[in-house]
Amino acid sequence: MLDELGRPIPPLGLRRLEAGDRRVDVDDLVALAMALGVSPLAVLLPASDESQLVPAGPTYSSRRLWDWGTGQWPLSGDDVNGFVRDSNVRRWAELMEGRDDADPREVTLAVHTIQRDIEREQLIARRRAEESD
Repeated sequence: MLDELGRPIPPLGLRRLEAGDRRVDVDDLVALAMALGVSPLAVLLPASDESQLVPAGPTYSSRRLWDWGTGQWPLSGDDVNGFVRDSNVRRWAELMEGRDDADPREVTLAVHTIQRDIEREQLIARRRAEESD
């Protein structure tokens, strides 16, 4: 399948990826996710209940990592408005189109709109997955 996607990885390369002996570049990540039929985040983020992103880093729950990876919540800190805005650039631009100056309440409302949309999309995806099982 990787060959068909134009990103062949020989068996030895796959074994090295699985063992953590070979780095994965973005093109490999996307091709692997497509071949597996999953989101790149499903390949990239750990699935265990408590995981570290880097060896000496803090431990996070899989839910916290997924919320961070999908742009819903910062990994640490409390700048939710800035994080959601900066993590969802296209949606932010659509919500703020034609507005020259937004007051803080409008910014907060736009951030909550983005979060609600993401949550709705995730709920729909979960329901579809459940229906296909």
